Amino acid sequence: MKRFPGRKLALPRGTAAWWVLVAVAALAGCSTGKTENAEIKLGPPLTPYAHAKRYVVAVLPFQYLADQEQFRGSVEKAADLTVEALFGTQRVRLIERTRLKDVLGEIAIGQSGVLDDATVVKVGRQLGAEAVLLGTITAVSKSRKKDQAGIAYIDETAIEVSLKARVIDMARGELLASAQASASEVAEQRMALGLSRGGVPADDALFNHALEKSVRLLAYRLAERMPEKM
Repeated sequence: MKRFPGRKLALPRGTAAWWVLVAVAALAGCSTGKTENAEIKLGPPLTPYAHAKRYVVAVLPFQYLADQEQFRGSVEKAADLTVEALFGTQRVRLIERTRLKDVLGEIAIGQSGVLDDATVVKVGRQLGAEAVLLGTITAVSKSRKKDQAGIAYIDETAIEVSLKARVIDMARGELLASAQASASEVAEQRMALGLSRGGVPADDALFNHALEKSVRLLAYRLAERMPEKM
């Protein structure tokens, strides 16, 4: 093909090719990323406790109080993620989750999956735990909005997960620490004249990312408030 240096390709305005270039330019001009998707800020690193000063904690399955039934099965995942996050703080010793599941499998919990006080005490004693962590998924909210940027549209979907938890001393029945946390995951899709950039993941994917963030924040706050064992 013969080239002509210095000459620019000019497309007639209003043609299909011209509109495609306009759409591509509009999509390229859309800002990328959202501050909600940034890593959560946990605060300064926590000072580890001496091994003998750490409570032995059993993290029980989370209770589910949110309205969205599709995420009810996440209570075990929330507990597993909490164990991993707390382990990294080096402020508590944790009962292995497989041991906990074995004990729970031997106890009739009921259809609700909620552990009553007597069952909590029984499970804790069988595991040799000094404290139990009782967590709750309190709310899951989904929002969606569409913003216009020139001829382009930005379709944004967000899911926020809210948690709370408390750590109870098994021997004295005292509250050792409590905390709440919320975190969100946002996805956006940009569209202009039928072309699109980016995509919106399924609700399950957004929920899982938001849950992981919220658990990390919850675990940090619990560990920050957790006292040393006397």
